[in-house]
Amino acid sequence: MFSLEVYLESLWSKLTEEKAPFDLPEKWKLSSHQLRTYQLLHSSDVDVVFNTAMTGDGKSLAAHLPLLRPYPAKPIGSGSFAYPTNELLRDQYRQAMDDDLTNPGYYRLFGYDPGRNFFMEMLNARRINEYASLEETRKFEAILDLIHRKNLLFTNPDLFSLIMNFAYRSPEHNVAAMAQRFANRFKYIVFDEFHIFQTPQIVEVLQAMLMIRASHGHQHGTKFLFLSATPHQLLLQGLEAAGFQCAEVEGEYCHGDDTIDSNHYRRILAPVKLKLAKHDQSAGDLLDWVKEHIDEITSFFQNYPESKGLIICNSVYTAKRLYSYLKEQLQGTISIGENTGLTGKEKAKASWNADLIIATSTVDVGVDFKINFLLFESMDAGTFIQRLGRLGRHSGFATYLAIALMPSYLVERLEEKEIEGEKIDRQTFFSWIREEVYRPHNEFRNYVSRWGSVRSIHQIAQLEKHGRRHYQELLDNLKPLSRVVFNTQKNNWGHYIHLQKEKQIEVIKELLALRGAGLWDVWVYEKESKRVGTMSLPRLLSICHLTFIEEDQAQKIAEKMGEPWRKPAIKLYAVIEGYLDQKLEVALRYNDELITEKELLNTACRRKGFFLEARHPEIFTINKKVERQYFCTCVLDSILDVTQVRRRWALPPFFELHAVRDYNGIYPVSFGKDALMLDSIMFWRKTNEVFIT
Repeated sequence: MFSLEVYLESLWSKLTEEKAPFDLPEKWKLSSHQLRTYQLLHSSDVDVVFNTAMTGDGKSLAAHLPLLRPYPAKPIGSGSFAYPTNELLRDQYRQAMDDDLTNPGYYRLFGYDPGRNFFMEMLNARRINEYASLEETRKFEAILDLIHRKNLLFTNPDLFSLIMNFAYRSPEHNVAAMAQRFANRFKYIVFDEFHIFQTPQIVEVLQAMLMIRASHGHQHGTKFLFLSATPHQLLLQGLEAAGFQCAEVEGEYCHGDDTIDSNHYRRILAPVKLKLAKHDQSAGDLLDWVKEHIDEITSFFQNYPESKGLIICNSVYTAKRLYSYLKEQLQGTISIGENTGLTGKEKAKASWNADLIIATSTVDVGVDFKINFLLFESMDAGTFIQRLGRLGRHSGFATYLAIALMPSYLVERLEEKEIEGEKIDRQTFFSWIREEVYRPHNEFRNYVSRWGSVRSIHQIAQLEKHGRRHYQELLDNLKPLSRVVFNTQKNNWGHYIHLQKEKQIEVIKELLALRGAGLWDVWVYEKESKRVGTMSLPRLLSICHLTFIEEDQAQKIAEKMGEPWRKPAIKLYAVIEGYLDQKLEVALRYNDELITEKELLNTACRRKGFFLEARHPEIFTINKKVERQYFCTCVLDSILDVTQVRRRWALPPFFELHAVRDYNGIYPVSFGKDALMLDSIMFWRKTNEVFIT
């Protein structure tokens, strides 16, 4: 059943031997990396700190310390903390400000009274919408009110990007007013779990940092903290080119229980039995594996009655079906919870009390679970390490068991090391996973010069167009920074002018949206868990029983649930009635020629005329909407197939690449932000000859 079984030793973090320059709550001790982070953030020689301590080692506390205990001679100012997922945002807000006095948050433990002498705000789209409606004001004024006099802001990088990208404007203010007010208010900016982002997001954050540096200069600069598994080299190179002084802080560790001195080390992760199971795509998904091994899962909970568990799936589709199956099979014995991107707020909140939670990537980034059983699948080294890091963070359990489903060839690479039954320290094991088991993905390094330059030029052009007389000094500071980081030379301006002249609106939209503009998205209401959101139409058609409603009906549902109303890119409004037993094949077609001239090959550009082939009673109505929609696309030569492109250019697992048929043949086509990334590695290749090996 299991191909390989190993024991991961407990992990201990070294406590600092230095005395902290401030008082701590009783019996608290700082790890060495926490105090070092505090010291560097208050150093006049450092602008940016990367804390790369391991999972579970208190990076969050390290981030909050400058606010919890401001350095008397040089207080750091108010802080803005950006978290990449909503679940992590809510989890971190709970940890900082828990109004349950039996389980106080950081700030109450350090003597603050949140709401009285320390002011926090959780800022997201829903909160902005609620406040704007309540106060009968525009979103611009709502955001200004919500951040006013706040000591600490919890938000997400998407909102940070929108603010710094001048997305929130007012006729009474200059174009960069919101961005500058935000930068003036928050002089301490934290990005958590930043390693999960790819090059486009790195470019976006780099540009925002250049904007802030150009506004403030070096003397009164903002401090930045990145909490990350490892600093991305592209980010480091860009920051150093712009003159930012960077420093990295690592944790200090030892492993095992036998000889550890608890006066100098704190245990942060318990020992874990890790079982690796070969599970190839041909054998089905995680649900199929669970059906075969349901008895072993229930036996674990029977043998250890106080157990709590988590199953992390690669897709919402698998998670939803698995939740339904386990709820039926284990009724009355093990309580089941659900937490996915399509789970309603109340249902997700209730899942924390369940014996076994079924989840997706919404929880595998940074969220703190009190569990001793973990079953997961992964797509790459990052998700493997991230998901395994959810286990062993809390003491009080008799044993800790992790089961990882992996393709056979990956397990075999570990089997070659002959480690069956061996004890292994986590740092060694994780280095094997990163360097010897999983294949590294394409980093899209050319994206920085190809599209980062256009992104930076667009912001400069906005400032020149809407407020040159107000922003001359800012422009004088920003342009040289842009040149050294993004190489914004004459030819890059030509690229930007070409996009504007040819009205490549969808390309610009994708470039400016942190995680993509969602041009395939439709509005969706998940009936069973009462969740409103947006989702890719082809994906929805392949996994769901759908009905469609009118726009006014959708708007009433959103308003009733207190969700912000925003029209989707494709004006369709879907209700999920249930999930298909098997995925439905959905094919993409194009009603003309994809490549009408050579210049359109391997290049990101707008196209319309796509339609879907799928077994759905309303497919004709669906396609009437789809065919009118422009998309940002990148089309490759038809002599390549999708599998060949994925393998040859080491595309990441969630990179969307479709085989699209037109009148002449089948072409590999990517959409959205992926189209820009594919363009960055392919736009040099304009002839068939480069594909012949």
